[in-house]
Amino acid sequence: MKREQASVHGKSVQKIGEMQSKGPLNQRSKSDIEWLDLYPAINPSFKPKNPYPEKRFQQPKLYEYMRSKAQKRNWKLAIILTRDNSHVSWSVIFYNLSRELGRKLVVSQLFDDRCIVWCKDEKERDALILIQRLRVPGAQTVVSLSQWSWEAQKESIKVECRDSWIGIYGLPLSLWNMKTFRKIGECCGGLLDVDKESAEASLLSHVRLQLVGDENGFIPESLIMEYEDSKVEQRLFKLNDLSYRRQGGSRGGRKGKGEWEQRRTGWPGAT
Repeated sequence: MKREQASVHGKSVQKIGEMQSKGPLNQRSKSDIEWLDLYPAINPSFKPKNPYPEKRFQQPKLYEYMRSKAQKRNWKLAIILTRDNSHVSWSVIFYNLSRELGRKLVVSQLFDDRCIVWCKDEKERDALILIQRLRVPGAQTVVSLSQWSWEAQKESIKVECRDSWIGIYGLPLSLWNMKTFRKIGECCGGLLDVDKESAEASLLSHVRLQLVGDENGFIPESLIMEYEDSKVEQRLFKLNDLSYRRQGGSRGGRKGKGEWEQRRTGWPGAT
């Protein structure tokens, strides 16, 4: 076998030598040109360089800088617009509210339940603050208007949740059990499912639960739980990755009652 391999290897080396000894293409006849000769030479060290990022930041007038400079935000003219439910999207609220007020609103998203409205002047700001609460026609929602302040910005923040997968950060590891998960679900409209990695305690950065949400489609951003004579604050946030939004979980969500019962029996600390 070794002799045969050597002979075959010798033939291949001989063929390569013959191809290299044929000379350049312009000095050979068409019958001597093979298909391998038509391919360009391979250069493994070649790496195409994209000069665009360096040139872009060396521009005297950077686009993002000019945009931010042209659109200065005056926080004295900022108003917090809060909606009472999440059944209607923000775009529908903005469209109908702009028609009601007679001008197109300039807004910036803040949280799931509130945004910032930028007023043109103090007169418009004072007029909107006097409204306080307004039922938006065509949007089936009630919005409240108040002047921006740091206290109003962080007060009673809510997260949109309608049978959604929610991440919970800050839960002590000794409380990773079904009793705690059910207690969290009771505070958020009900518990639908528990992620497999959270049930098996294989991913300990945060808990992943599927929660119902309240009648308005919200859950609180933070929960306070008692733990060893102290209070622990839990932070809730919505999981926005595609696997959760499209399939309902990292493993495809709940597939049936049989699998649901089987997974429940396998949860550590289930009570």
